[in-house]
Amino acid sequence: MLNVSISFRSIGVYYLLLILLRGMILLTEKKARAEEETGAESLRRRMFVICSALLLLLNLCLIGPLMLLVKQQRPVHMALIPAIAMAAYAFDKITLASINLVKRKRSENCLVRLLRSINFIDALLSIMTLQNTLIMVAGKGDRLSGLQLAAVTSWMMWLIIVVLSVSGLIYGVREERKIRQDQFLS
Repeated sequence: MLNVSISFRSIGVYYLLLILLRGMILLTEKKARAEEETGAESLRRRMFVICSALLLLLNLCLIGPLMLLVKQQRPVHMALIPAIAMAAYAFDKITLASINLVKRKRSENCLVRLLRSINFIDALLSIMTLQNTLIMVAGKGDRLSGLQLAAVTSWMMWLIIVVLSVSGLIYGVREERKIRQDQFLS
């Protein structure tokens, strides 16, 4: 029972920190739009690097809740119909997040790029939770193979999340260095 509590709390804390990260980004964008001519882009770039580093740290810490999720240390008391509704929601979420992730490269605003990455990461976590729920609800007979599949796909999605976080941080640091070099040379 203690593992269940830890699992629920750790996922809850993860989502709370994602909400706070999104809030920081939105408040920074609001402030940047208010002072558009006086260093707004510099403010956006600094916040992009800070939030990218925090996102990477947060996603590295996701390994704990993910291990509890894969080990099936949380009970699922749900009928098949709500699980199917959850699947439809997760499908919509991952579809929209994927479309926006592709669009992020076209955006000139680095904070919009970061928000789209965070939304994709959030959608991947929903898929991880969904697959665990469906295995627990609909898994009859050979649950071991379902658990092995969940473990493999969850770790693959976690690697995608970490790679996305690292690439965002690298992009932010490179852009910041390029701007500083340009300022130094001029």
